[in-house]
Amino acid sequence: MVKECTQILFDHAPVMMHSINEDGALLNVNQRWSETMGYQAHEVLGRKSVEFLTDESRAQMQTDALHLFWRVGRAYSIGVELLRKNGRVLDVLLDAVAVDQTTGGRVGLATLRDSLDLDQWRQASMIIESLHGLFQAEQRLANLLVQQEGGHPETAEAPSHREEPDQLESTPETLKALSSILQNVLTNVRALADLEEQRRHLLVNKQQELSLLAETIEICLQGLAVENVPTP
Repeated sequence: MVKECTQILFDHAPVMMHSINEDGALLNVNQRWSETMGYQAHEVLGRKSVEFLTDESRAQMQTDALHLFWRVGRAYSIGVELLRKNGRVLDVLLDAVAVDQTTGGRVGLATLRDSLDLDQWRQASMIIESLHGLFQAEQRLANLLVQQEGGHPETAEAPSHREEPDQLESTPETLKALSSILQNVLTNVRALADLEEQRRHLLVNKQQELSLLAETIEICLQGLAVENVPTP
């Protein structure tokens, strides 16, 4: 369910989004990215994200910004110029977060927004935090499965850049952390759905998708029933 929520939120984000690996190659782009840039996903996946920048922005990203991003794990309001398929230049602000994968390595999740649109700034912030939370939830679930199988989280294949050392969490602690993470995701997704409903110029089905995602997360939270798990 966590993987499905992550994909739905990424695909239906009301701002441009892409993800890259540590080599800078595009792993995924969402519908808004494709519509704005004029490319189909199959035309861009596997190519370096900097290929879709102007020469000046590409030089900036390759000399400073990308290196700093992978070292710090965050990027806020970096001004870049996108080069669309039709040759037109689009000025945007980039926000990004580096997240660990349960299989090892990291992925960079980036939003690209209109610098003059306050709603897009709010949306980008909520989407980044929600996706970051879902990746954290996936890590804790992986640790929980290892514990239930009689192993130890340290024996599982784990990322080398964890932001929080959660290997020693007990099952109740893990469930409480999951509940807190998913509650934050739910709050953000509901806020996104409400904001989309107010933006009449956007497609209605995107608001509906976000509302359905919020309902799914809410059902999951009810099923966790953390208070019923005995503390060892």
